[in-house]
Amino acid sequence: MQTWSSVDVPRVPGTPRPLRLHDTATGQTRPTAPGPTARMYVCGITPYDATHLGHAATYLAFDLVNRVWRDNGHEVHYVQNVTDIDEPLLERAARDQDDWVVLGMRETALFREDMTALRVIPPQQFVGAVESIPEIVEVIALRLRVELRRRDDVEVLRRAWRRPGPSRQAPPARRAAVAHGAAG
Repeated sequence: MQTWSSVDVPRVPGTPRPLRLHDTATGQTRPTAPGPTARMYVCGITPYDATHLGHAATYLAFDLVNRVWRDNGHEVHYVQNVTDIDEPLLERAARDQDDWVVLGMRETALFREDMTALRVIPPQQFVGAVESIPEIVEVIALRLRVELRRRDDVEVLRRAWRRPGPSRQAPPARRAAVAHGAAG
């Protein structure tokens, strides 16, 4: 998916100060420590209507984080999604007798224009949900294979654990039978 136009990011004069953010896990404000490359994922819009001040506040807040990290010398890898398939989009398209794909594309284009007007730094990756479906299916299939394999492994361990044998401290006569292949 196409992002919006890049903006110049001037360096702020003076000594950079580390970005401090509220840590919800500790309840404290703490300095961030992103390393050489800061990674930032921002949940994007569901493009079924025009952007509003709530959207602007969200993206301006993350733009500020992006700018402070850059001013502090960090590279920033910024990814944002667009949920271009979701109930609100489908409901609005049905209500207005519009094609949901066209509606999503139109509202995403307006969002890009708004972000350009606000001079928000664009993400390196601006990813639509629809274009990601093949990758999503792949990840789900892999996860299912891993889960099924894990379940098979667990079942093998359970069966082995239920089966009496030398490692289970069976009675000596049983251990001797297993050792000579006579146990069934």
